[in-house]
Amino acid sequence: KKVFPPAFEKSVKPVFETRELLKFSLPLAIGDLFLFFFLRIDILMVGYFLASSEVGVYRAASQTALLLIIFLTSFNYIFAPLIADVFKKGDEERMRQLFKTVTRWSFSLTLPIFLIVGIGAENILRLFGSGFSPGWLPLVILAAAQLLNAGSGGVALMLIMSGHQYQKLFGDLVAVALNLVLNLTLIPRWGIIGAAVATGISIAGVNLMRIIQVYFILKVHAYNWHYLKVIGVGLVAAIGGLVVKNFIHVGHFLLSILLIAVTVILVYVPLFWRICLEETDRIFLTKIKEKLK
Repeated sequence: KKVFPPAFEKSVKPVFETRELLKFSLPLAIGDLFLFFFLRIDILMVGYFLASSEVGVYRAASQTALLLIIFLTSFNYIFAPLIADVFKKGDEERMRQLFKTVTRWSFSLTLPIFLIVGIGAENILRLFGSGFSPGWLPLVILAAAQLLNAGSGGVALMLIMSGHQYQKLFGDLVAVALNLVLNLTLIPRWGIIGAAVATGISIAGVNLMRIIQVYFILKVHAYNWHYLKVIGVGLVAAIGGLVVKNFIHVGHFLLSILLIAVTVILVYVPLFWRICLEETDRIFLTKIKEKLK
């Protein structure tokens, strides 16, 4: 009673906004259900059409590819409340800057992980056992799809936090339907490679659709010539990683993975810092550095 005295007064009438709550949360709950199926359709279809050994190989590749969304997921936790706040205030310029910054950093930090996974795919899958290395191509395909996912930034959150949750739900439905049809079509023809292609196309397709939705609904997009510089730096780092993989032979596959990772990072980070950082990024990083001291 001392903490919340008005709550115990009979004159205070509770206000229930059940309709508004359901209007916002129900499409999100249904969308999460679609996402649950989306993440499992390819594995279920592989299990239906192919041998159990191939299910294990594909699942290892699929789970490994999910490592690439670690930065996107982390940024989205920060991005969601910020974008809701600026949208409520009607600060469109601030909303654009937030969206562009999150998307740029999500893609830029995910790219070196993609390079490491892509170049060292065969050896990385050997961590699960010697029989898993044939899944290297599905891993590369799925990793490329997750890189595109990271490069789309928080488009789904932009729709949700701006009150367009039904448009987001429509995208979830399209993704599930597309993934189901493509897996049914491609797995009997190409096996686990077909499953990876089907899922990759579905991920890329739904993110492209959401980028278009955000552009036409909110008049916001995140892309400029800066991304070409990031991709250029990534190509240089990829060349370094491929040289190490093909011309420097070490005794153990774990050492090969480590050497590729170190090479990609040592090439990518300095070049990115020198070529790709914008002034707003430098100010942002300086403030973080000052707070950590």
